[in-house]
Amino acid sequence: MKLAINTMIHGINQTFAEAITLAQGAEITPDYAFNVIEASAACAPKLTYRRPLYMDKTPYDVTFTVTLAEKDMCIATDLARSSGVATPQGDVTLSVLSKAKNDGFGHRDIAAILNYMRKGNSRKRQHYLPVAGTAMTPALADWCAYLLLSEGFVVDVYATLSPLADPFNLAGVDLIVPIWSSARSSHKIEFGNMTKSEEDRLLKLIAARCGIGGWHRHMGDAFRDRPTYHFMIGGQFVAHPPGWPDNAVPSDDFIDYDVTITAPTHEVVAGIDSFRMLSEQYYMLVDPSNAVLATTTFSGEHLWWIEGATIPVVWTRRWDKGRVFYFSIGHTLDDLKVPQVTQIIRRGLIWAAR
Repeated sequence: MKLAINTMIHGINQTFAEAITLAQGAEITPDYAFNVIEASAACAPKLTYRRPLYMDKTPYDVTFTVTLAEKDMCIATDLARSSGVATPQGDVTLSVLSKAKNDGFGHRDIAAILNYMRKGNSRKRQHYLPVAGTAMTPALADWCAYLLLSEGFVVDVYATLSPLADPFNLAGVDLIVPIWSSARSSHKIEFGNMTKSEEDRLLKLIAARCGIGGWHRHMGDAFRDRPTYHFMIGGQFVAHPPGWPDNAVPSDDFIDYDVTITAPTHEVVAGIDSFRMLSEQYYMLVDPSNAVLATTTFSGEHLWWIEGATIPVVWTRRWDKGRVFYFSIGHTLDDLKVPQVTQIIRRGLIWAAR
């Protein structure tokens, strides 16, 4: 009987995960959907007391692993076959558990099947965090949204950081792309800034396996007074000679420079040759633990004392279980349309979302 009861538990877990995923697909928040289910005749006691696990409030707690559940269902379905009993739901439950285990969920609690179902059904979700006030930002957001939609992502665009305030709002999101500028190297009140609680929430999201990726100042020069954010992304913009940091006309800081691919076997840059750019050449402070994929070397023509300095242009890194991708190029829409730039950003965001 214990095996039969565990089969019911795993079946309820699977059905609940599908119900919440369906509700989310209809733009019903997981928290509200859980409240409705909890008040209905369909709610089993285990759903109520395991609510923190399902809602990712305690994502690292484990009471019953996916691997152990899969083992239960293997035994149960084998027993059913040998007894001549059809168990179609059991077969589906076993299939999902096996796929989740192979996708890296084996060590997690069976409540994580909800997140696994979200990933499988919504493919990938991506949230922008764009700043208001710069004329180019909406065009950049539109460009990136189209890029990711063409790759099968479901894309949500926000002009505010408020989604970070709700711990359930971004549940199941696979990728966050900040498009947020500190605006001519000094924060302006009208552009807003990240609060400590928003930063903490973002750091937890990435640590729990959500990816983050982006480019240029929109990620690398955002939230200057949040050093842990920059620790997470792996760097901070400081200058782009001849302006250091800015000339009155941004294009006055555009120069011809080389971008050298340094990790040609990495999937983000594989098959892409080194190339030249006419744009801002970013001088950045970087984390030595970054996996550097491309660099640029400063000539010293504009600031003699940095002659020969080699600075990363493209890198990846980890933030606990989350993946981080950054590319320092992308001041204008024309920059983003350079074939090598488009391809690197496309691949980098896909890599970060896994």
